[in-house]
Amino acid sequence: MKLALLNAKTWLTGKHAALQLLVQDAAGHPLGGAQVVARIEGAASPEEFTAHTGSHGQTQLEFEMPKLTGGDVALVIDAVYGVVRGHLRFSLRAKPKVPAAS
Repeated sequence: MKLALLNAKTWLTGKHAALQLLVQDAAGHPLGGAQVVARIEGAASPEEFTAHTGSHGQTQLEFEMPKLTGGDVALVIDAVYGVVRGHLRFSLRAKPKVPAAS
C-alpha cells in the first residue's frame, strides 16, 4: 500500500491541521474505503482523527492541533484496507520563538 500526504509542506496553518491524503495499492490504483487515522505523538492528551477514502483513494482530515508536551513530537498517519496497512511518521519541530523587539 502507498500512503501519501499530498500537502506535506502546507498541512498546518497556525494551530489548524488539514491533511490531504492519498491511499493506493502497490500498483498505484486508488483504494476507496480505506480507513485513515492520524494522531500527534507527544500531545498532552491522546486523540485520534479518523476518515475513510473516497472512490479516488483520497480523503481529508481536519483538526485543531492539541497542546504538545513531549520533546519527541510527531504526526503519525496509518491507513488500513482489509489486511493491508500503510504508515507515515513526520517529526515535528517547534518553531523557535523570536524575542519581541524592544
